[in-house]
Amino acid sequence: MKVIVIIGVLAALTACAPQDPILFDGEEFRSKSNPVSDDKRVFRVEVRDAAGREEAAVKAARYEATLYCMGRFATSDMVWTAGDEEIALTEAGELVREGECVTR
Repeated sequence: MKVIVIIGVLAALTACAPQDPILFDGEEFRSKSNPVSDDKRVFRVEVRDAAGREEAAVKAARYEATLYCMGRFATSDMVWTAGDEEIALTEAGELVREGECVTR
């Protein structure tokens, strides 16, 4: 019985081990995504500290959007609301984009 408990504890600790950060053009970004309305397909992605690193931040936003759509709808298909080439930063230097998961 003790062996099973020890194996369970070790498995839990392994699952909680820190992971290497995902880098975009060698840069690490903090990002988050949230639904915009009751229609959970429509979402907003925010990538922090994007000023001066816009191209890499766009890749980080696409990655975050893909995680959002995969996690909620099991699809990686999505479209940006303002088009794929739109890059707009907030005064705080965040890249903010809205999109919609495409479900079939």
